[in-house]
Amino acid sequence: MDASEQNVARLFGATATDNLRALDVAANSLAEYRYTFMPLDVYETLIFRTGNVSRAAQVYWTEMVARAHLAAVTTIMRTHRWVSGTVSAIQQSNYLAFAASLRRLLEGRGRLLLHGRTSS
Repeated sequence: MDASEQNVARLFGATATDNLRALDVAANSLAEYRYTFMPLDVYETLIFRTGNVSRAAQVYWTEMVARAHLAAVTTIMRTHRWVSGTVSAIQQSNYLAFAASLRRLLEGRGRLLLHGRTSS
C-alpha cells in the first residue's frame, strides 16, 4: 500500500481504497462522454407536422434517460474532484485545503442523500 492509499485508508476507512479506485476509473472513463439532444424546433416538427407520435415519444424518453445519466455523471465527477482534493491536501499537509475539500465533499453528498439533488 503506497502513501496515497494509506492516507485514503486513514481518512475513509480500510475498505475505501477499492471504492475510490472504482471512482477513479468511472470518472476517467466518463470524462469524454458526449450527449446530443434534438433541437426543440425539430422536435416540434416531428410531433405537430409529421404526426409521428411514436418517434417523438422515443426521442423524449431517450433524452430523459440521457439527462438522468448526465446528472449521475456530474455527481460522480464532483465527488471524484472533492475526494482527490482531500487526499491531495493530506499529502501536502495543507490543512486549509483539506478542511475546505472535506467540508464540500460532506456537504454535497449529504445534500444528495437528503434531497436527491446533484448540486456541487
